[in-house]
Amino acid sequence: MTKKTSLVIVVFALLVASNSWTQGIPGGEQSKNLSNVGAVLPVVKIRPERVEPEDVARRTGGIAAVVAGKDLPSISSAEVSQAFVKSPGRADLFAESVDRISVRFDAQRGEMFVVSGQVADDFTSSEDVGAARAQSVFEKALDAMISEKLLDPEGVAVQNARSGRLMQGETKRDEKPITRVKEYFFEVPRTVAGVEVFGSKVTVSVHRSGRIASVRTVGPLVTPTADRVKRLFSAEKLSERARNDNPGSKVVPIGLRYFAMPEARKESALLRPREGFFITPLAEVEGRQVQGRSHYVFYAIDNEREPAIVWPRPNPQAKGDPRK
Repeated sequence: MTKKTSLVIVVFALLVASNSWTQGIPGGEQSKNLSNVGAVLPVVKIRPERVEPEDVARRTGGIAAVVAGKDLPSISSAEVSQAFVKSPGRADLFAESVDRISVRFDAQRGEMFVVSGQVADDFTSSEDVGAARAQSVFEKALDAMISEKLLDPEGVAVQNARSGRLMQGETKRDEKPITRVKEYFFEVPRTVAGVEVFGSKVTVSVHRSGRIASVRTVGPLVTPTADRVKRLFSAEKLSERARNDNPGSKVVPIGLRYFAMPEARKESALLRPREGFFITPLAEVEGRQVQGRSHYVFYAIDNEREPAIVWPRPNPQAKGDPRK
């Protein structure tokens, strides 16, 4: 962008995790207790996403208004129905306004994404409200979406929010490159009894100007059942198993999770808590260390004979890089 004699070029956007990002289960002492043998945890049941056009229109339109901070022309159920005809269970919509609010709903992924083009595309504004003010904007937006029943409130607690920053790099003519905040983002995982539902979360991104850039909800919804699981193997014991099962790999514990394979999310599947690990295979090739494809492994906490769940699933037909 040229302005007088100054040229500013946005070079890249870089995700920087702040110290408030944590691994494992929220809750300090509770996390330690759940990691020990004898902990008792509920089995949960998946609740299918509501995909009636009327409900999708109400929720997407309501979240779009929260993002814009004002009333917008309504998204109609007819628009959603028409979108579903083109692509069953998926709708890409646009709320007519100067804010350029776009909406994506995908029932198969359990995802709703609402973004303000006007705000998200702002790379040049000089104002930065700071992290504290951005968090206040996030908390107000989350409260509004829950109170207006635009989000399922179960397991979504603001105190469990993780925060981070999206940085942008810039170069100015005859000056050194600099980086500055583009957006502050706040991710709230869904939890049951202090255990996260893997991949189920609400994320609110606040632009440095203090306006909301986007809201994203993703992942399965679950409800506790009367069934319980008693932990027979500690987190430490399962960490040892993960290292033994993956020799030569980097093994990072992520704590207890309720995990549902994507194909199970369409059904009322029962999920038991599992101990999760992020695995990165390492190897030495031509004298240098290289990383293989990272994946997650989940172990049962009450049955050592139960096979681990690996996700994404490996493809035995994979041929590697065809260029070699």
